[in-house]
Amino acid sequence: MLYIISGIAKSGKSFLAKRIVKKYGIGSFSSDYLMMSLAKANPKLNIDIDASDTTVSNVLKPYLEAMMVTMIENKIDYLLEGVHFKPQMIREILDRYPGKIKSVFLGYRDIETSVKIQELSIFGKDTENHWYKRMNESELKNLVNYLKNESELLYIECQKYGFDYVEINNINDQSENIIHRLFNNE
Repeated sequence: MLYIISGIAKSGKSFLAKRIVKKYGIGSFSSDYLMMSLAKANPKLNIDIDASDTTVSNVLKPYLEAMMVTMIENKIDYLLEGVHFKPQMIREILDRYPGKIKSVFLGYRDIETSVKIQELSIFGKDTENHWYKRMNESELKNLVNYLKNESELLYIECQKYGFDYVEINNINDQSENIIHRLFNNE
């Protein structure tokens, strides 16, 4: 079984992945590593790591799909995490391999911008990829508003393709429920 945690940047995907790995002892992989590896190893691919997540996802799609199909065909239980796993991609593979993927998509379309900025400021230093640390207050506000809009688009896409979308307002409080949904929801 492939377990996929996807969604908007800074929604708690890596936080959940670490808890799942500890609880279930399965391997995990972040799509960020694939993005960075391909960008560094093959500049001819023109992967702009600063482009929108959707833009990068479109470039990574054949690699992610091949990886997922290989894992499914080899009957490997694995957790995949990252912003680059889009609902349409997951639906296409799930249609070919019914019952072989469980996924959840995280976003924060309804959170107050100031609350998310405060959260990013408090917890950013504890994250593996604190790429926004040099942003000023105005830039952070623009980023959060952009990500809230992206969350709305993700919510609509999840509705279209029949996937769980979880509105994140406190990942610490919500993590056990999300993990339960992902691992026990048949």
